[in-house]
Amino acid sequence: MVYEKDMERDMILEAINSYDVYNTATKSVLKSLVTIYSEQEKVSKISINALADLSKLSKQGVYNALKYIEKDNTVERFKKSGERVTYFKLNQTKLSEICEYHNKLEISKGILSKEK
Repeated sequence: MVYEKDMERDMILEAINSYDVYNTATKSVLKSLVTIYSEQEKVSKISINALADLSKLSKQGVYNALKYIEKDNTVERFKKSGERVTYFKLNQTKLSEICEYHNKLEISKGILSKEK
């Protein structure tokens, strides 16, 4: 999945909002990582402090959210020697699943609204 277009990124952010599997904090961290994703480097690169500021969570809240989305194989976290930032590789397949879930919800809402 390519993030070259703002519309595509916005669609992913909207899909994350509707993904009921994640709580609000987890959604906030994942949306932050999607927002700062570098297509050129194929990672999101940010410090935990900056991620806490961006997602409006405490550092512990960020760590808890990361633990959950790492366990769910949505992101992979790694550091490079000598650098203060953390790198996050986004699982494109998992993001596609989240978007597909969102699309199915929207289709279901449309079908159910026609039945009334």
